Amino acid sequence: MVLERRKQRDIRRGGEAQRDFSPAVFWLLLGAGMAVLGACMVVPLWMNCQVLAGQSRALSERLAEYRLGAMADQEAIEAAQHSVAFNERLLIEELNYQRPGEQILLASYVQEGQAEPAAAEQAGLGPPWLGAFVQRDTRSILLVISGALVLFAFVYYPAGGRSAGAKKVPKIPVHSMPARFIGATQIRQSNLYKM
Repeated sequence: MVLERRKQRDIRRGGEAQRDFSPAVFWLLLGAGMAVLGACMVVPLWMNCQVLAGQSRALSERLAEYRLGAMADQEAIEAAQHSVAFNERLLIEELNYQRPGEQILLASYVQEGQAEPAAAEQAGLGPPWLGAFVQRDTRSILLVISGALVLFAFVYYPAGGRSAGAKKVPKIPVHSMPARFIGATQIRQSNLYKM
């Protein structure tokens, strides 16, 4: 009696421990493969958009500088037509004109704050690991990994095993009973030939 209860308890525990996780693993593998594939497709487009937006900002800033330069040149043309002092200063600065007894000192200056355009473009593109989805070598490796995950999900977990209505075999406890044999003397011939 005690042994039978222990067997039933072990059967129940074994049934609880042997749950089928194949649908969850299938969806996990499929989701991971599709996520890598989606990242390989979306991240390069997003980075291209970021680069184009940065180039657009740089071009609009350069256009504003050209407009300011054009306005300054227009003012210089008008001043050159009407101002003698401006013309004299222009002769001194551009043509090195000197008055008698005057000494000219030349000064050179370096403009700072001009960063390389490639470094400025790379600064706003997000974390550096996103570059793995854009570079040709690593991107091809990631696409192969994505395909392998999806293929493994469909091959290792076929459709019949992962469906929601999969057949579950009930675990029926089997009890052993002693066999009973019927002797030849117990069979009555009259029962066999009754109609």
